[in-house]
Amino acid sequence: SWLKSHPNVRELNLANTAIGSEGAIVLAKALAKYTTLHKLNLGNNNISTRAIKEIAKVVEKQTNLQELCLNDNRIDDEAVTFLAKALEKNSSLHTLDLSNNLIQANGIKNLFNSLTNHSNFGVLNLKNNSIGSEGAKVLAEKLVNHTKLKELNLCNNQIDGEGATILAGSIG
Repeated sequence: SWLKSHPNVRELNLANTAIGSEGAIVLAKALAKYTTLHKLNLGNNNISTRAIKEIAKVVEKQTNLQELCLNDNRIDDEAVTFLAKALEKNSSLHTLDLSNNLIQANGIKNLFNSLTNHSNFGVLNLKNNSIGSEGAKVLAEKLVNHTKLKELNLCNNQIDGEGATILAGSIG
């Protein structure tokens, strides 16, 4: 395969390629052997929880991975749990794009619990999920411990006035 003949790949962009869950699983197994990857983009590929479980194994082992883009897939709270466990062991990730998925408050809680001791994490895109005001409350509690976070996108997450007020109080 192409990956075998290019073992020093640093960036892999397979966004909008329709690889789906099956393709993502095959890719994850192939990437498990590499440690040179710095950026991985699998956005808009209709990837399900089963495939995210395999991708999380790659994230855990990729000690140089700095950016992971999984926008526009079918990532729900269960899938985020797999990613969160991987992030506990990967301290190199700086940027995570989970926009346009199905993440709710519980997924946010699991994600931020895994980032508590993550010193490099700086950019999180959660735009267009279903975090809601309950998720905003969780974020308000968790953001206090994340002084390295430089960018957080929460656009279009059904956060009402109460949730926005609580969130604003935690960052202001």
